[in-house]
Amino acid sequence: MIEAKTARRGLALVFTTLLLDITGIGIIMPVLPAYLQELTALVSAKRRSKAAGCSSSMRPCSSCSRR
Repeated sequence: MIEAKTARRGLALVFTTLLLDITGIGIIMPVLPAYLQELTALVSAKRRSKAAGCSSSMRPCSSCSRR
């Protein structure tokens, strides 16, 4: 069997890991909707620029509507 001291150390490790995971999720979740909006806006901007015939999405060409 496992000694009580070893079992407590293992349990402390599991709870510490859970605490760090929950803290990380708590930090990311409020920011996630804004991040996804920005990310999808960048993807749609790249698609618009490719549809307009731009070779690069970093610098708009003369046919792009955004300047």
